[in-house]
Amino acid sequence: MTNKLPSALAVGAKAALVAAVVGAAWAPAGWAAAAPRPDATVLASGANLSGNPFFPLVLGAKWAYDYTSGTSSFTTTQTVAGTTPAAGGVHVKIDSSDSLLPGKVTSLTYTIGQGGTVQVQSSSGSGSSASSFSSTYWIPTAAEVTSCSACKFSGPFSADFSGQAMHGTLTETATALGAHSVAVPAGTFSTEEVKLTLGMHATGSLPMAMALTFHLYLAKGVGMVEDSGGSMAMTVMGHAITTPMGTDKLASYKP
Repeated sequence: MTNKLPSALAVGAKAALVAAVVGAAWAPAGWAAAAPRPDATVLASGANLSGNPFFPLVLGAKWAYDYTSGTSSFTTTQTVAGTTPAAGGVHVKIDSSDSLLPGKVTSLTYTIGQGGTVQVQSSSGSGSSASSFSSTYWIPTAAEVTSCSACKFSGPFSADFSGQAMHGTLTETATALGAHSVAVPAGTFSTEEVKLTLGMHATGSLPMAMALTFHLYLAKGVGMVEDSGGSMAMTVMGHAITTPMGTDKLASYKP
């Protein structure tokens, strides 16, 4: 469920994402526009707003994840806070907080497309702030979670870091790797493993290239149980950076 910021969803996501770009946070991947709005039955009280059993979004549902990277660790919490019909799909608001900044809540917007695609729209800051970004990432449909053989997607990305503007394209390749039993603090779950390989090529005053790989483990009726096995390679203004990514493990889930 996390949105993969320098911790790790939302939605998971997860994604939600895992990178530090010149000292600023980046949210991964941008994907194709959402499909037409789902049937009205998806909006029924207590229903799964995504229509995707591997990424269930029910009003009031809450996930907590333990994030670990090297010697660093903290807990993130995400809650389904509301929903709004929209022309391009149903928008679902996700409130996110973590133990590093108690009391601070940030929000993500998930756009639900036909068949249970989930487009997670992330943004931070504004043009006048020290850093800002605007991006989205994509969670596969239920059928693709179990069958993707190099499913490919792409979309836009933009950012501004201390006045250095970037814009470009992000791509994703999703590959289904089959069923696995996964043990996390919240328990042991039957999951489907999906490998995501992300790429970015940005131009502007801060040209950049990036490659990011990680694995999601998704359980029906629960969502993301774990994301792990990731690494990131970046080239910023000719300087190469390689960084291992941390791991998110589900600590608790309230449907």
